Amino acid sequence: MKRVDKAKRFNQMTDFEDGKTGLWVEESGAEGSSIELVGGNHVFRVPLLVPRVELTTVLSQKKIRTLQGQKYRFSLKVRLHEEGDANPVITLQVQGENGGTTIITDTEWLTISIDFVAPALLTDLSIAGTYFDEGPGRVIELDDILVFAVFEPSAELK
Repeated sequence: MKRVDKAKRFNQMTDFEDGKTGLWVEESGAEGSSIELVGGNHVFRVPLLVPRVELTTVLSQKKIRTLQGQKYRFSLKVRLHEEGDANPVITLQVQGENGGTTIITDTEWLTISIDFVAPALLTDLSIAGTYFDEGPGRVIELDDILVFAVFEPSAELK
């Protein structure tokens, strides 16, 4: 009998290679965004052009089928398109609640992630960003958005 790895049962990846955002919907914070070919890979390029006091949703996915009480990881890669003065921030959100904010300061890829326990059978996820500095806006690039179930070994297996 073949053993099925539980962690592979729920695994959703969006890498923009087909030139689309997959199951993610562009929101108001994605105005002027585009999918661009960079170094042989497609990325989602987002101009954050107006400094804001509040985060603005860039991409969202409503009502993802989840198992209530199950632990999941939500992650993505992010970087600055080019060096500049203003440092944008990005946050991953579950059900509209911030899961931690990361300041993007480099053109090298940075993986950010949060773990969450699904509050219901349908869960809303979003990616939000802004910048608070004065001066010209910044352009960020997103790639490899991943959502997957996290299974931890039972006490007997540790």
